[in-house]
Amino acid sequence: MRNSRLQQIILTVAVMTATVAASVVPGRWEKVDTLEKGTQIVVELNAGDRLAVRFDKSGPESITILREDDRGLVLRKMDVARVLLPAKRDNRPVWLGAAIGGGAGLGIGLAVASQADETILAVPGAMGAILGGIGAAAGAGIGLALRDDPSEEVIFTSTR
Repeated sequence: MRNSRLQQIILTVAVMTATVAASVVPGRWEKVDTLEKGTQIVVELNAGDRLAVRFDKSGPESITILREDDRGLVLRKMDVARVLLPAKRDNRPVWLGAAIGGGAGLGIGLAVASQADETILAVPGAMGAILGGIGAAAGAGIGLALRDDPSEEVIFTSTR
């Protein structure tokens, strides 16, 4: 009985700790302060503006960002609604789909060429290239359709 109660307490603490560690505590700048200079960020202001900039530094009352022309802009922390890390798009599904489709098309093209007689279908290089290209395009399209749209990571949110 006592062992079961201890397991319940440990499990509850573990779940609560994981939940807190994964989320952003409103009004806390610790994650912003750990950014390296030059990191791409998105700053949303309380006024509704959304700025895609680079991080420069963070002070006690302000954050300094770098615009496209490398000029610094100092924003008061109280004017910032959220700070986000922009999403990074993953193109691996597209390339993987193209490779699989191209390989399958090449194999089918060579198989068709080995069975055909005295027409363009009988040229292994031509059939392999044609069906391989079609397969690669189809596979890339499928990979593109299945690719996840990444979301931005919120590293600061205001308490207001």
